[in-house]
Amino acid sequence: MKKSYAPTVLAVILILLLAFSGCSSTGGGSASPTASGQATNAPAADTPRTNLNIRLYADPTSMDPQMITSSYDAIMAIQVYDCLFEAPDGNFENLQPSLCETYEVNDTATEYVFHIRKNVPFQNGDIMTAEDVAFTLNRLVTSPVTSVTYGGIAGAEVIDDATVKVTCNYPVFRLPSMLAMYPAGIVNKSLVEKYGDNAIEAIIGTGAYRFVEWVPGSKVVMKAFNEGWRGAPKIQDVNFVIILDNNAARMAFQNEELDDFYPTTRADVELLKDDARFVSQPYTVAVEDHLVYNTVRPWCDNIKFRQAVAHAIDREALTDICSDGIWSVAESIIPPGNIAYRDGLKFPYEYNPEKAKQLLSECGYDGTEIGLLYTSSYPVSNTWGTTVEGYLRAVGINVKMEGADYANVVERVVGRDYDMCLFEYSVSYNDPLSSYYALYRSDGFYNVWQVSSEEMDNLIISMYGMNDAQLSEAMQGIDAWAQEQCIYVPCYQQGGYWFRPAKLAVNTTPEPMFGHVRLCYANWGS
Repeated sequence: MKKSYAPTVLAVILILLLAFSGCSSTGGGSASPTASGQATNAPAADTPRTNLNIRLYADPTSMDPQMITSSYDAIMAIQVYDCLFEAPDGNFENLQPSLCETYEVNDTATEYVFHIRKNVPFQNGDIMTAEDVAFTLNRLVTSPVTSVTYGGIAGAEVIDDATVKVTCNYPVFRLPSMLAMYPAGIVNKSLVEKYGDNAIEAIIGTGAYRFVEWVPGSKVVMKAFNEGWRGAPKIQDVNFVIILDNNAARMAFQNEELDDFYPTTRADVELLKDDARFVSQPYTVAVEDHLVYNTVRPWCDNIKFRQAVAHAIDREALTDICSDGIWSVAESIIPPGNIAYRDGLKFPYEYNPEKAKQLLSECGYDGTEIGLLYTSSYPVSNTWGTTVEGYLRAVGINVKMEGADYANVVERVVGRDYDMCLFEYSVSYNDPLSSYYALYRSDGFYNVWQVSSEEMDNLIISMYGMNDAQLSEAMQGIDAWAQEQCIYVPCYQQGGYWFRPAKLAVNTTPEPMFGHVRLCYANWGS
């Protein structure tokens, strides 16, 4: 079976994610940071701009695609690295070629042959070959971050300079779609081997932008790689500016110092919607935020205690408080529209503080301090933490507030060093089974609740041989079990309104998972 593709040119919306757990005027020329860390533009009459100033909500922790532990960081990495395929408009059923021009797959989806685009330069002048592609695909299997998602790959081998063969441990029908996601960005083999994982010196890809500078607490700067296989992008300079405070970001946007803004209050929406300089559109992303339990910790290992916590939280009021009514209440860790989502689903533990108190009495809760981990440096997650604390203390739970900066939260969540925490996750649209593997397998990287059983491990592996209907039923069954066991409390799904300058041209919607886009497809009108 052979599938061939012809390249297409997209103009991409600049949708960025809000920060992971507590996991964007006029004139031409480059922007320079002000004393406040924001960016300013140098106007030039009637000349379209060639720069973008995009807000970051926190310092990145990595730009190594196979080592990124938060999709938030990927908005930068995806500018530097290309994948084998792309998914325009988020349609993973209509993949377009990137670094792979054509491929063949056998009938059992256990063997793929990828034909690689020739003479593609890396940003340091090296020419990408099949060695780099095979190295990257094998690294997907060995990286602790991506191994559970790409564990179906048995190995990748070089056939010749432009051909790579991939063998799978079991049928992986959606492998090309998985290779269109940011973790599969093709790295420079020689640089990674020389400098190691997460090394700044190895941030060299084939993408439209090359990494220039990373100033912790201030900015990340990228410049166009005009010699790349895509040609010179219209946007020549991308400045990611770290602004923690939402009011400061809104003022910077109004002053045309930022080119994107996501209001977190209705007041800001009303303030901006009638300003002719800007346009807006509603958006949602698949990212959802949840309270999760480390089920091997004292009290969190008790189902009645977990149910008490769930009954103690008014999720609708919590969503309104955190987003000023802009976001929607989540009912599952699975986003609506996913084949794993149960239509008409309602989380079974409604707000009932008296029921919460009864369950705490039944389980014999003795007032032990229970940690609550969240990102205190980000306003929304900080609000989440203090609001949840209030609900839990109201029913008699002794909460130990553990607010920390973004990087420390990621480190602790990955290390399972918490009792309860705010966890941001979304089950993949393009390959939901890989998400289930990560969440529910004993060795799953995102099995943050630490539930495990041989029966569950075997079930997930058996699901790789299922058709879509069977897979949907099995995944919905697992989520029903997870909700019955109350291993998480769904809180809210992110969304709202995205504002941008009216002169910033966009012609398509971002992929639905994280809103990741390649900024090289954007351009300014005059």
